[in-house]
Amino acid sequence: MILGIDIGGSHIKSAIIDENYNLSEKRSTDTPQETTPNNLIQLITEIIQSYAQDFDFEKVGIGYPAAIDKDGNILDTPNIKGVNNISLKEQISQKTNKSVYVINDANAAALSELKIGVGVDLNNFIMLTLGTGIGGSIVINNNLFTGDLGTAGEFGFSLANFNTNEVKIFEKVFSKSSILEIANKNSALFPNTIFNGIDEFTPKELSDAVKIGDDLAILTLSESGLLLGRGLASIVNILGITNVIFGGGLSKLNEILFIKAKSEMNAYLIEPLKGKVHFLYSKYENDSGMIGAAINAENLK
Repeated sequence: MILGIDIGGSHIKSAIIDENYNLSEKRSTDTPQETTPNNLIQLITEIIQSYAQDFDFEKVGIGYPAAIDKDGNILDTPNIKGVNNISLKEQISQKTNKSVYVINDANAAALSELKIGVGVDLNNFIMLTLGTGIGGSIVINNNLFTGDLGTAGEFGFSLANFNTNEVKIFEKVFSKSSILEIANKNSALFPNTIFNGIDEFTPKELSDAVKIGDDLAILTLSESGLLLGRGLASIVNILGITNVIFGGGLSKLNEILFIKAKSEMNAYLIEPLKGKVHFLYSKYENDSGMIGAAINAENLK
């Protein structure tokens, strides 16, 4: 068995994963709001030690939202401030006496799909995890492609808005917060929306409202889909890969988002790719990061 840990900007999820990739003893704890290398390492150490009281495991797989080199060092963490340039693998190993393996969280999710999910029969695919930001990974010939420094697939940081006054990266154009911004910006146009007078709501609530024909919800997900599709077009045109797997919380939103995204993407694809790109959706959703981190640990010595 292996302990799989998936570290996110809001929560740290963990579970024991057996040889058949079944999960047990799933737990979740909040990521510290004021994160420092010391308190993050201490929290991860405590999580591992709490499992070690009841389970016999030697390996720990950790998925982390950062650029990570091949030695398990965190190079840059854009969505968890204050934790850069630390040797997470080495420090956690020393504190726990466990073999620790660290992988980018989006690459962990892609590994789970490649090994036991919707990517099993695909030679090549790209994966986007849609949530607070956009994580990304690339699989070529059944192997993760991570580039020279282990940083390939950071699709969220590709440029997506070339306005001379405000250049934006992809995950600033499409994300959880951008969906809510579109809704708030247009709410006055739809006095009959069910969100009228509500200060706070979620993308999931907007998604559910599409089913009852709420015009604000339909417009919001439609506009968001256009933005997602334009960003995707650049990625697909560059890589020429025709299978796209979506994971993360936003991947479960109403299909209108992805219908609009595919249509807009096709409008900007080069001719040989038009109509050839397939959208697929993560089999393991919120568990994929833990499973993929465990698979990474299983494959390495």
